[in-house]
Amino acid sequence: MSPLPSPAWLLAVALAAGGAPGGPVGPASASGPVDAAGASGPAPDQAGDRPPVPLSSATWVLPGAALETPLRRDGESTVEPRARFRVEASAPLADARLALYDAQESMVPVEEEDEIGSAASRYQITPSRPLRPGSRYTLRLEGAAGRDIRDLDDRRYRPLSFSILTAGEPPADRPVKKGAKKKAKRQRS
Repeated sequence: MSPLPSPAWLLAVALAAGGAPGGPVGPASASGPVDAAGASGPAPDQAGDRPPVPLSSATWVLPGAALETPLRRDGESTVEPRARFRVEASAPLADARLALYDAQESMVPVEEEDEIGSAASRYQITPSRPLRPGSRYTLRLEGAAGRDIRDLDDRRYRPLSFSILTAGEPPADRPVKKGAKKKAKRQRS
């Protein structure tokens, strides 16, 4: 009978297989670890179903500015209301879109630019109007036809989400005219 592997060895194997919070650590192919059959591909997530999209970068930038600011993978990123967003994946994604949702999970209208290459994908969106100051949004790289993201080889990935908070204070709500409430009540009766 062979001795059991040490906990340090098990930890090193887990980290090499993509168990680190920031992604794979240690030897692996460009698309992920190599399995027992010799096939390479992204490591599955902890539930064992779909791996995360191999992310190169996720940033926001103001129109006309050159400096891009990274978005946080964990926690919330504070952005300017006029921000545009870019996400780059190190895989050619055939079925994916970058979408922005408000706090009520309604899709925010955006202008899109997508580039799908043979080895990578880049998605950029610019909201049609400045975002509401002091408000929360979710930036999501997700499947265009369904929830799953698919690459050109039909591998499935789970969606990626980024929590966004816009800088500034929310604008004060407009006061309602005194006669407007009474008029609305009369119309309902």
